[in-house]
Amino acid sequence: MRQTPKLQPLRSRSLIHPGQMNPVRVHCEGSPFGRHVRLQLQPGANLYESIAVPLAACGIKSASMTLLGGYYREFNFVVAPPDPEGGAVIAFGPPIPTGHSYMVFGNATLGTSTEGAPLVHCHATIRTERGELRGGHVLPDLCTVGDAPIFAHVTSHETFAVHQVFDKETNFPALQPYEEKNHE
Repeated sequence: MRQTPKLQPLRSRSLIHPGQMNPVRVHCEGSPFGRHVRLQLQPGANLYESIAVPLAACGIKSASMTLLGGYYREFNFVVAPPDPEGGAVIAFGPPIPTGHSYMVFGNATLGTSTEGAPLVHCHATIRTERGELRGGHVLPDLCTVGDAPIFAHVTSHETFAVHQVFDKETNFPALQPYEEKNHE
């Protein structure tokens, strides 16, 4: 008689943060208004330029956006498994190039890097030339928009800004919202 193996309850993986715990894990800001922009990502430009340059021209330094489907001539992303050495919560692996790819869906945040430059943080799901579905943390400066424009729906953060800061709990830079004091 064949025995059925005992099933273990499903459980999400746990990440143990290596640094000092911050009792406030989620930091939130809200804005009573924001500008909505339909952005057209230009063929041949990298994803970073396609987002940061036109939004800067509109005076937008911080925003959330949805990237609609479209083809990329070149696409690179990384995945972030736990840091095997335990020094930080994650350790990005090497870039994963997928060549010509189709972005099924993506979300991005425009903020400011630790150096004060525009930062585009993006996660997406793509379909590779071989038909594989892949996804992860997108490397915007290593992704080139294909032959047709790709659209993004942008909502500006008018009364707060998103800044990259070093997070002591994860030992990793993270995006955090901060209230803007000089808004109209």
